[in-house]
Amino acid sequence: LVRNPVGRKRSALKYVVSVQNVIRDLLASNIRATGSNGSESSKRWLLWSITGGETRQVSAFSDRTLTSLSVSGLRNTIDLLNELELGRLDGVDFIECRACSQGCIGGTGTYESRYLSRLRLQNLDTALLPPQEEMEVVRSQYKRGLWRLPSPLPVKERAPLSQDIGEAMAKLREMDEIYATLPHIDCGSCGRPSCRALAEDIVRGLGSETDCIFKLRERISSLSEEIGELASKVPHTLYSRRKRKPS
Repeated sequence: LVRNPVGRKRSALKYVVSVQNVIRDLLASNIRATGSNGSESSKRWLLWSITGGETRQVSAFSDRTLTSLSVSGLRNTIDLLNELELGRLDGVDFIECRACSQGCIGGTGTYESRYLSRLRLQNLDTALLPPQEEMEVVRSQYKRGLWRLPSPLPVKERAPLSQDIGEAMAKLREMDEIYATLPHIDCGSCGRPSCRALAEDIVRGLGSETDCIFKLRERISSLSEEIGELASKVPHTLYSRRKRKPS
């Protein structure tokens, strides 16, 4: 997204933080939000974290009534994009797709229930439209084509599991077996968009089962039980005696 943006020569983004790199530390530290409620501008953009929030903002900016469609959840997003490729969304002006259920509030880095967060944000007292000076900045950026792609996105061919049909079928069966052991919730904590994508990476040698935080927890629990069992079998003669302190 930053170094090699798709469809652009230069990215509008400066930094990208991978969920896989921070999620475990965030969950382990049990971080809570503190401080003030933020500025009016911050409140306004918080609405983007829920499904339909971006659509509301775009509709507020538009000079005419927009026909929009909002969807959340990876499977639903894929289904909608397939419908778009098949040309079945004629008449729709704006499409909002969120991989996480209910939007960003349904991501793995949140500590509060997504439904409670949605309730809070829906009741947020803030104006949808920013001040006039901010509107002028946005309009000027739009006229400069900041959000337009200079060329169509290239089609990325999916690499086969193997050039050999027999080997590819064997890897496909292995991928199905691995996928069956995963939680099937597509949380994204492993850095992949879905559990099936993780299973495919494992088969390709690009990942391991412990990339999944649920499988990692199971592994840690299993190791803890093994260590406890082994500790109970250690003869007392192997325990080192504490050295007596000189009187």
